[in-house]
Amino acid sequence: MSDTAQIKSVISQVVFLARMRDSERISRYLSLGYTNGNMPSGAQVTLSPRSLHTDSINISIKGDSAAAEFLVSDYQKGHSKKEVMSFYKSKGRWMINGSTFFIQYVRYESKNSSYNAPNIGSTSNVERGSSKLNTIASFSGFGNHKVISTTSVIPSFNISSSALIQRTAPWTSVNTIDRSVTQQYLSRILFDQPYDGKFVILNNSDVFSIMSDHLWGRILYASHNGNWIKSYGDNKGDQPIPLASSVALDQSGNIFVIANYPPTVYWLEYNESSQTVSLNKTFSLPDVSDASDIDLATDSQGNETFWLTDNEGNAVFHYDLSGTALGKYTSVVDPNTNEQVTFVHPTSLLVNFNGYQSLALIDDDSTRVTIIDDISGFNGNVIDGTFTSFQFTDKVALSSLGVFGGLPGLNGLWVGDAYNHMFHVFDALFGTGYLCSVSEATNGQVQWAAPRAIISTDMSNSDGGYLEGQTLDNWDDSHGINTYDSGTDLLNVVASYASGPNVFISGTTPTATLSSATIYRPDGSSYTYPTNTIWASTGDVLNIPSYDLTPTIGVYHVSFQLTPYYGQNYVTGPPSPVSRDFYFALLPDGNIAGPSCGPVGSMLTFNVNPTSGSGNFSYAWYRQDLGSSSWTSVEASTPSRVNVLMGSVGFTLRCDITDNYNGNTVSIYSSFISSVTTSGVLSGNEIWSGNVTITGSVSIPSGVTLMIQPGTTVSFPSGASLTANGLLTVNGNSSSEVTFTAASGNSAGAWGSLVLSGSGADESAIFYAHIDYGNEVDVESANNVTIENCRIDANAGAGIYLYSSSNCLMQSDTIANTNIHHGILLNASTSDNCYQNVVYKTNENQQGAGI
Repeated sequence: MSDTAQIKSVISQVVFLARMRDSERISRYLSLGYTNGNMPSGAQVTLSPRSLHTDSINISIKGDSAAAEFLVSDYQKGHSKKEVMSFYKSKGRWMINGSTFFIQYVRYESKNSSYNAPNIGSTSNVERGSSKLNTIASFSGFGNHKVISTTSVIPSFNISSSALIQRTAPWTSVNTIDRSVTQQYLSRILFDQPYDGKFVILNNSDVFSIMSDHLWGRILYASHNGNWIKSYGDNKGDQPIPLASSVALDQSGNIFVIANYPPTVYWLEYNESSQTVSLNKTFSLPDVSDASDIDLATDSQGNETFWLTDNEGNAVFHYDLSGTALGKYTSVVDPNTNEQVTFVHPTSLLVNFNGYQSLALIDDDSTRVTIIDDISGFNGNVIDGTFTSFQFTDKVALSSLGVFGGLPGLNGLWVGDAYNHMFHVFDALFGTGYLCSVSEATNGQVQWAAPRAIISTDMSNSDGGYLEGQTLDNWDDSHGINTYDSGTDLLNVVASYASGPNVFISGTTPTATLSSATIYRPDGSSYTYPTNTIWASTGDVLNIPSYDLTPTIGVYHVSFQLTPYYGQNYVTGPPSPVSRDFYFALLPDGNIAGPSCGPVGSMLTFNVNPTSGSGNFSYAWYRQDLGSSSWTSVEASTPSRVNVLMGSVGFTLRCDITDNYNGNTVSIYSSFISSVTTSGVLSGNEIWSGNVTITGSVSIPSGVTLMIQPGTTVSFPSGASLTANGLLTVNGNSSSEVTFTAASGNSAGAWGSLVLSGSGADESAIFYAHIDYGNEVDVESANNVTIENCRIDANAGAGIYLYSSSNCLMQSDTIANTNIHHGILLNASTSDNCYQNVVYKTNENQQGAGI
């Protein structure tokens, strides 16, 4: 043990013995030359009850001399005095050499006071009232997913918004057993500083509970059914337990207690027939620097063992019941991934809390929770096992671990947080990990001052049919011991969207039955789902089919009715059902309206029209030019409208609609918007649609394609032609023809010709086009051209003129009112096919034949 630890041990022993008025034993810690003095004048403290603030001990060491400063406080009178003790080292032991007032005061009080330390083992101590030390209630845990991840960061606290817990004290007339209650019923303030507690349901169904009393150096044990409270450590013949801290309890009532200085484990046995506790043995811990917590476990051979955390030594120890160290472990490694967590100042642990080889640990200066779900073996100082480590990024002071469970697959690991006055809840068995943080009861009042411990039957291997639990809090006039019935909540609720558009609502329903669910639609209508369509386990809670959803603007509301688990252990009756409301909107959707093409240099306007979502949207616009793989931002004129300048190439427009209600973003795309060359040579492929006004002759070079969409009207000025040396595809249909006409004038020859020329125009096709008031349709040295279901009317020349072309098809065309030449004129062309064409009113005076 370090010099500092030895000096702290001496101080703690002396203060503890001062409470016992044992001046003879105090002398063992004094040097031979230290003389007894009289009561110093001006001393204004009393001896009972006395508290030592060990966290405030300041020790300075120079060679074999040392000095310690600390406070000695009187809780009843509410003030403190500073004590300075001097020490010297002799034969490896530190001895008290001097004292400001404490030693003189102790000897004076021991000599003159007739006060005896209280023995609270008498049943008369509880006859003044019906309050008991321990009360129990039912509780249950969480989760059914396996932990497989190894590191998690919790960025903020998620406070449960409904009745996760309901506070009750079924065997008392008060909700909280605190200092005022114990003083009222037991004629004295029973505890100075309760540190840890456990309770177990024994074979005769009696409830046996223990609690460490840190500053009195004792434990208190009590029975619910027997109506008694007793203590061990402060009675004549007891073995004192200085600075008793962590306690552990097995199913038979055997008690293990840690004394901090020097680190020692006391094994106490409980005699159920006599209701007394006696010392079995003590275990010295020479390799442990600072024992901070203890827990009992059963090893793989069925032998009972105990585990310790060593805060200063950054380690976890494992012992058998003979006191033999089975292992010292400083880290855990996942054998599957080789990921590792090294223990740093561990303060609290639970072992085998879910019935398997498992361990949960608080360390890293009380900010991290590490859960080892499956210990597969040990390798030197390393624990092999699958683990998850949760590092809190917010300010926390994690103080204790506890588990509420008992039902198959339900294990809620509760972690006390003294800084935030709350408990953080984890799924410790099936790996959904962090569930929530609980800081309030259903009445909205802050629940805990500085939670010290979770106490439950699961932690002492009680009968699994009992689901009882209680919390041990800061001991003042408002807090202390609270007991809890299981409430319920629907946690981590999310809506996921499938095709259809079915919506799956999923969440965690700890120990609850979903008794009903009602959906309220944005239009005010509602529907209540039958019970057999609702799931009560973790996962999909409700599947809302597409026919219950209308893609509309607005928010949907689902109201769940949850009934908590109810069993024989609810003494006060079943908890009330809980309503949990969940709101969601369908994924945003919509379409972009605007022109499908435009002349180069023109300004085009587009609007996005949302068709579903909450209605609270934001918009971001982008364009992607033809041939580019990147999107560039477009400034909106209003949130849902943009004006886009048409360049020399076409583009696709995208609008990202974000539903500000739930953060969902969906991208809406336009059809390709083509540039339109109204005069000159096309520089690239184009798609024409709508009304296209040509300002001069346009040509399509070889290798370039012009596609004209159904319903398009192309207007030409006088003398302007469209010449295709590349591919021309006119995609009219029976209900939406493409029109080629004059920009002004309704006379033959008011504009030029439609020309398909050269091999680059091979395979061109014109379907369902109305071509009027031009010159003629010329196919020159182009093969495999199709002109089908077209109306060619009032042209100045021939209707269709084929020259030096082959394998062209003219079918079901109507040609009328040619002014000079034939309806269809074939010149030096071969293998051309003309079927079911109608030609009439050709100009016979000008040699105008049909074909």
